[in-house]
Order: sequence, then structure tokens, then C-alpha cells
Amino acid sequence: MRWFKLTRPYAALATLVISISLGYAVRYDQHGIEIVGEIPRGIPIPFSLFPAEALWRAHFVSLIPTALLAGLAGYLESIALAKKIYKDHGGRKPVSPNREFISLGIANSAQMLLGGFPMMGSLCNTSAALMCGGRSQVTAIVRSVVIAIVLLLLTPVFFYLPEAVLAANVVVAVVKMVDFKSPVALFKMMQFIDFVVWVVTFGLMLFTGIHIAVPTAVGLTLLVFIFRSSVHTKVKRLGRVPGTTTYVPLKKSRCLAKIPTVVVLDFQAPLWYANSDNFTDRVLEEISSDDVKVVVLDMSAVSFVDSTGVDTMKDLIDVINTKFEGKFIALASCKCKVAQSLVNGHVDRRLHELLLRLGCKLDDDHSIFFTDVHSAVEFSVQYTRRCSFVDTAAFESADSAVSEV
Repeated sequence: MRWFKLTRPYAALATLVISISLGYAVRYDQHGIEIVGEIPRGIPIPFSLFPAEALWRAHFVSLIPTALLAGLAGYLESIALAKKIYKDHGGRKPVSPNREFISLGIANSAQMLLGGFPMMGSLCNTSAALMCGGRSQVTAIVRSVVIAIVLLLLTPVFFYLPEAVLAANVVVAVVKMVDFKSPVALFKMMQFIDFVVWVVTFGLMLFTGIHIAVPTAVGLTLLVFIFRSSVHTKVKRLGRVPGTTTYVPLKKSRCLAKIPTVVVLDFQAPLWYANSDNFTDRVLEEISSDDVKVVVLDMSAVSFVDSTGVDTMKDLIDVINTKFEGKFIALASCKCKVAQSLVNGHVDRRLHELLLRLGCKLDDDHSIFFTDVHSAVEFSVQYTRRCSFVDTAAFESADSAVSEV
């Protein structure tokens, strides 16, 4: 077995030598076998392959969309391949998308001078290098030198090389890169949407090529993300662990302190256009109850808020102000970027005006964002106590209350 592993890298070279030798002996082209044929000798002179100025001007604008698509597909393919290699074989440094992007830009700028094809990470070349034991950039340097020597001196040698042999070498090099464990794991975990994305991507890779499969996979992933954000957004109702300031989902325990007239909601997704309607519906559903006076929103899981999310928050405050007398919402545990977006959208001003109208005084506008859920709950409890919505004894016995799930 060890001998097989040592000789495997030389099997491709031996196959090339044998097939070329047989080609010169039996003349493959005379028997209907596709061969490589004549390969132009020499290295192109810089700028020699540039089109005429008139042709360049006529097609420059029309080529921009194609160039952008080719660049995007090349970058996605390269970064996906680099992460796959790093995951399987490791490395001294993790893959940096920015560094890969700059490297591809420099390489394509140099390739442009020679009129070559757009450059990107090559799956078959990388697989072949790994099969031969390559683990550093020295492999690429040696390969470049060998290719230059072949272009200058040895192109006639490959005239009778069968194209089927080239294809076989590519398949042998790439076959070990196919990961069949991931789809099996996805299926066992009942992640059927991710499983379908994998199957579609794999099928496109086989029948169309990586230049179509990778962008399609990215598009499907974005659609899945939007679908999950809009349809499967989780909004959990929280309760306080008795004797603490910790709040956990009610379904996790039957012994959580339930705060009278105050509902705590944990919104576990970014607030953006895909799920803004679900967010509004859930908050209005809770605050429309006669027993609820304040809805505290735990924003710790909200990673960002887009313009639609800001408008949704303002519209929600306006609806509460006009339709639900004596009620309001409190925002807790906002991330800095989320709080800044809400401030820039004047959400804090509207909420501050609502609280002032209800007789709640704050030190400044920015204190409208509570540092934690418990601070917001305490503020809400003080408001409901002052307004005498419930008996004071109800709050004093909250720790001993048991939530009914």
C-alpha cells in the first residue's frame, strides 16, 4: 500500500509517456481518436494579442457584464477551493478572502498583458499538486518553469496526446476532492433544504461546470437565508429565573417568574425587510392583550437593522401611540451598530416622546436603550406600579410564581 501511494503521483506521467509513444506508433488520428494536435510554440509577446483599437472601442462596453460575471465566478471558485483545501489539509495561516481577492487581481492584471484567459483557482491543478505532495508556493513556481520550457521547446512532443488521457488524469486528480460525507450528514440531521442545495450544486458541477455551479450555489444560499429569515424567524417569550436577573425562554422551564403586565420577547434574527412584518405582527399580538402594558424586546440577538427595519420600528411606535393607550415597548441589550442605526433613524426620539406623554421621565434620549433586559423590566414595573395597573403584592410574589407552559 505504501508503495502504491509513493508511485501514484508518477502514474499520470507514465500514462502520458505511454499514450504519446503509442500515438506516434499507431497514429491515433487515422483511427478516429481525438488528439491534442498542434500546440503553438513560444510565449506570447506582451500586448501582441490585443485587438485593434476600433474593435476594442466597439466591444468594450458590451464586455463589461461578462467580465464582471467572470471575475465574480472566478473569485467564488477560488475562495471555495482555498477553504476546502485548508479544511482538509490545514496550513500555517487561515484563508483570507481579502488576500485571495488581491492576489487574483494582480495575477489577472499580469495575464492581461499576454492576452491569456482569466485566472482563477484550478480544482484539477490543485488536486494534482496535492496528489504529488505539493504543500507550498514552490510547487507553483516549479510548475510555471516546466510549462515555460514545454511552450518553448517541447510542444511538438504532445501532438499525438489523446484528449481522453487528459480527461482521465483530471478525473483521477479531482475525484478525491468530492465530499460525499456532508450530504449524508445533512440528510441524517434532517436539514433537507441544505441537502437539496448540495444536490443541485453537485448536479450543475457535473453537467455544466464550476463557472455555473458556484454562482448558482451562492444564489440558492441567499434565497435560503431570506426564506429562513422571513418564515422561520424565532421570537421567544422569556421569563425570569426566580431570585436572579437572568431571563430564559418559558418553554425551557416551568418554574420561571412571570412578570405581571410585562412581556419579554427575544427576537432571534436581524431586523430587515424579509422579516419586518413578522416582527410587527408578533409585538402587536402581545401588546394588544388587555393584561399586557409593556413589551420588552431583547435585542441581543439582532445583529443588524436595515432601513426597512428602522421604518418598521418607527411605524410600530406610532401604532402603539395611537391605538394602545398607556402602553409602550422597551428596547434592551441593543448592539452598538443596531443602536446607532435606530438613533440615526430617530427611533429613540419617537419612543422618548411616547414615554414622556405617558409621564415617564428619562435622563436623556439615549437612555431609552436599556443595557440589559432586567433594567428594562424594572423600569416597566415601576411604570405599571405608578399607574396602579396591578396590585403591588403581585410584583412581590413574582419570584414564587410558576409559569404555565
